[in-house]
Amino acid sequence: MLAILAAGLMAAAPACATVPGVQSLFADRAKRIVWVGETHGTAQQPALFTDIVCAAARTRRPVTVALERVRSEQPAWDRFLSSDGGAAARADLLKSDGWRVKLQDGRSSVAMLALAERLRRDKAAGLIEGVQLIIDDGKDFKTNDAYEANMAQLVQAAATAAPSALVLVYSGSAHAQKAKATFGGPTYREAAAHLPAASLVSVELFGDPGMTWECADKTCGPQVYTPAYAHHPRGLSAADAASGYDALIYTGRATTASPPAALPPTPEPLGPIGPP
Repeated sequence: MLAILAAGLMAAAPACATVPGVQSLFADRAKRIVWVGETHGTAQQPALFTDIVCAAARTRRPVTVALERVRSEQPAWDRFLSSDGGAAARADLLKSDGWRVKLQDGRSSVAMLALAERLRRDKAAGLIEGVQLIIDDGKDFKTNDAYEANMAQLVQAAATAAPSALVLVYSGSAHAQKAKATFGGPTYREAAAHLPAASLVSVELFGDPGMTWECADKTCGPQVYTPAYAHHPRGLSAADAASGYDALIYTGRATTASPPAALPPTPEPLGPIGPP
């Protein structure tokens, strides 16, 4: 009976938008964590991530989604994922701190709200088990490495809690690197580099040139987006081993900025900006 019900839910779920080559990310069952890194503030990349989630669900394996958002938002996300997605539910979600911060760098965008709605529908259809948030805002991190290691620990905890599931992580592109980095101080490992390589696939998203909503020079607003790989067709390709990623996925579309969902979309002067 459960198998029949699950098959019915999958049949009722919307068809995935095609992402050529994406199924190769899930071919090795030992690779339980697929960490996808975006450029914050675009309309196209969160939408592409939802297509990747949909493709993962079509493997018939349980799927958990992990997002680069503060854990204090988790109750609000849990309520939204179990809601009808109506105006009251959206307003409740947008009250939480992650949507109302001054640092409007794309993680609180209209596109991210659309991603939340798509994940709500996916959960209702049985495509995903749930969403876990992986920024611990209850700790004082002394170093960038400690911050990244904590993020990795929360991802690993999500994987441990669901031992048969695929965990799809969505964050800024830097955190998805299986490499070392420098951001205003000593060299440190990005979050993905703190996880066992045998269980991880690291992916970076790209779009065609255009605009993003980013924070630069202490001001958030529309910024020119000039990717390393311009005008590439939609789909997956292998990454250069030196890049710190296993694969690249392209939207195949011009990039447009996605403004904040909860605050007026106007540039605002900021204090010092921390790690992306």
